[in-house]
Amino acid sequence: MKRSILKHSIFLLVLLCLMNGGIQPAYSQIEPEILDKLFILNNISQITRDRYYEPIEMNTLYEGAIQGMIDKLDPHSSYMAPVTADDFMERINGNFEGIGITFSIINEKITIIETIPGGPSEKAGLRSRDKIVKIEGESAIGITIDDVKNKLRGPKSSKVEVSVERPGRKRELNVTITRASVELNSVSHSYMINDTVGYIGVTRFTLNTQADVRNALEKLKSENMQRLVFDLRDNSGGSLDAAIGVVNLFINQGIIVSTKGKRSNLSWKADSHAEFTRMPIIVLINHRSASASEIVAGALQDHDRALIVGKTSFGKGLVMDIIDLEQQNKDLGKLVLTIAQYATPSGRLIQRPFSGSREDYIKEGFDDFDPNAFEADKKDRPLFHTDLGRDVYGGGGITPDKIIMSDYRINKLEISLRQRNLFFEFADEYLTRNDNVPEDFNAFLLNYGIDDKEFDLFKEFALQNEIEIETKSEFRDELSSLLINYDISEENIDAVEKSLAENNIDLDETLFNKSKDFIEREIKMEIARMIWGTNERYKVWHTNDTELIGALSYFIEAEDLLRERLALGNL
Repeated sequence: MKRSILKHSIFLLVLLCLMNGGIQPAYSQIEPEILDKLFILNNISQITRDRYYEPIEMNTLYEGAIQGMIDKLDPHSSYMAPVTADDFMERINGNFEGIGITFSIINEKITIIETIPGGPSEKAGLRSRDKIVKIEGESAIGITIDDVKNKLRGPKSSKVEVSVERPGRKRELNVTITRASVELNSVSHSYMINDTVGYIGVTRFTLNTQADVRNALEKLKSENMQRLVFDLRDNSGGSLDAAIGVVNLFINQGIIVSTKGKRSNLSWKADSHAEFTRMPIIVLINHRSASASEIVAGALQDHDRALIVGKTSFGKGLVMDIIDLEQQNKDLGKLVLTIAQYATPSGRLIQRPFSGSREDYIKEGFDDFDPNAFEADKKDRPLFHTDLGRDVYGGGGITPDKIIMSDYRINKLEISLRQRNLFFEFADEYLTRNDNVPEDFNAFLLNYGIDDKEFDLFKEFALQNEIEIETKSEFRDELSSLLINYDISEENIDAVEKSLAENNIDLDETLFNKSKDFIEREIKMEIARMIWGTNERYKVWHTNDTELIGALSYFIEAEDLLRERLALGNL
């Protein structure tokens, strides 16, 4: 066995040396301690394979070793197997070849949530709520998500025949769809909030994002947009080139972003072709705004081009290099490796400090407590200045100029209902039972409500799907957590509870009753999407979007900022 261990150790050593550019130079650079670790690694793997109490594959052990190596790096470096890497590159590139739908498996059937505008399925006449029950004449009921992708995606110009169940029709529809290259629009929704304020929501940064945003801007300008809300909330980032391209729409001069690393100290400047330099902008961010979103927000803030509103962003400012792993033309996946850090034009590092586990790091980034909510919270953070001399803060993430804390936190019942996609499924059945939905969207938005009978049906529906709905409100736990976050003595809990009770607030109501407004809005959102489309779905949500509503009140400051910036020149 010792010869086997030695053989495998030598093999791993040779492989490592070859990866470093040659056996002799690499061997001479390897410290004795590292050689020891290589031998220990192979000792453990061989002994485990030979003597572990049940059979185990060497492949499994090496996968664990790879993951263990990655875990010693930062929270964002990773190894991706080929299938995972393909999905990742689709999100980065913003396109794929297929039929152009978003879908969910509901009651074992492929249910179309949306058709991608201009895509093959929309052209073939498919629409939201359609259920694909056969693919090429074979039943698709009970199919897995991976099998859906394998059967429906394919080279452009190829055809696929599907059979569809449509609400209100007794017979199946047979539809032939010609696959095509499908572009995922980075702009999830855009519309005029009022007569002069336009709104653009960007969900991802892909190679098409600059064009998508420009198209949305031009459309809204044709509708008399004079001010813009640019929403980057929940946008986890994507392509660096896309972020630079978006900033280039709004500024003509100055650094957009720079990198600091062992071998990557670069900077990108505006290309002097900005088309939208004289429009007041409010950029909305939150804890889930990361990476490319933070590059855009940081550049526009440092150059005083936009007022940043919301919550401190996630703090993901690492430069990731995507490295293809191949052996004899065989795809072995991709290594996503951090090679530098991003800095805003004023020199702020975007990356939030990390220590401990990846799980703790992610949880900290997504919690509801803003570390910069009060001026006192900022005193120990590095101070920088914008072009106009305004104070901005480093130490991780982009700190907004105006912080708006949400007055509502989604609870665990609401999370469960969303994760199970029950609102869409219920809305589908709702429309088969009810024919009183107004034809005019504004009448639906302002006046239409879900009656008590339907709420009872939704409660039954949730129970059938094994959702716990009678759980007591977690008010007391939430209150205790808030008191700790804000360093308030727990002795105040009784006083707060008494005050709320005196104001007829039920501290022990069930989560279902507490969530009625949320549930109604979610059902209305899905009805709106099914009848009118994505923009109308978001308009329903925005009726109670406290962050967006609050942001609109800051346009006077945004206009003043733009006026001062233009006076400074060189925008």
